[in-house]
Amino acid sequence: MSDSKIAFHEDYEYANLLLSGEAGAWDKFYKEFRKKLESYINKKYPDVFSSIAIEEILDGVGRRLIENDFKTIREYRGQCSFSTYLTRATEWEVKDWLRKHSNELLNEPIDAVGEDSIKDTDHAQETEQNASFFSKPEEIPEPVRRLSDDLRFSFLLRYYDYFGFPLDDVRLLAKKRGITIRLITEKIVEYFDPARQDILRPKREKYLSFQEKLQRLTCKIHKLNVEDHRLSDSGNDELTRTDRLQDVRAKRAELEKRKETLLEDGSGYIVTTPYEVIADILGEENITTIRSRVFNAKRVLIERISTKNSYS
Repeated sequence: MSDSKIAFHEDYEYANLLLSGEAGAWDKFYKEFRKKLESYINKKYPDVFSSIAIEEILDGVGRRLIENDFKTIREYRGQCSFSTYLTRATEWEVKDWLRKHSNELLNEPIDAVGEDSIKDTDHAQETEQNASFFSKPEEIPEPVRRLSDDLRFSFLLRYYDYFGFPLDDVRLLAKKRGITIRLITEKIVEYFDPARQDILRPKREKYLSFQEKLQRLTCKIHKLNVEDHRLSDSGNDELTRTDRLQDVRAKRAELEKRKETLLEDGSGYIVTTPYEVIADILGEENITTIRSRVFNAKRVLIERISTKNSYS
């Protein structure tokens, strides 16, 4: 391609280094571009995907780059930044992920486990003092904010570790229940304050351990992919090269199987609040009602996300 038609020369040269199997280039992809794509997903779809889902989406982007003899990379012409170019592949993976996992999102496993309070200034001030336990309304994704009150309350409490619970909703919930803001605040702090029982701590610890294992496996697989590409293009002795390739591919297959098993088990590490706790905070006696609200909230959100994607 003529240099005059290349707008992003450094990115174009970088893409060629990827094609050549240059180890430093692939290290940069793993360390920098995957993080950029992760930021892109979180920004465009704030708090929609768990980190497990994002990892799966990014793995899909990586597969797209090496499929058909690196066809996606070879088609890059340097007319936009390489990051922008990669977001197109990312969008395809987002849509594929939603299509493949919509049923799973709706059918998640069940865990084992006053009168005009809006004007209660003193209690409102006490709630403000506990602000670290609550999110701001603007931090909640717009599709979630648009849920009906009952669905939103249940959904936000179910995924409290990802969204928090806005102060405005604390006040609204207190008003709906006909009790003081102070009592609602005490209920939430009682369950989620690390100095007390902190019911989510064991899940957080398991989730952190899971993420560390997943990251180590992903890094090892990535390095074997780079080594596979380097050996495939090297001019070493054919017999030696074939033996090395077989060894690399066998190790990669073993690690990919371990990663697949880890991801299959990963749903157990998602940090969610037990339904009985949500029912207690919301003042509901029937836990089935809470499960139904969370289910319906996710169904509505999936529909809205899919509609948004169809117009993007």
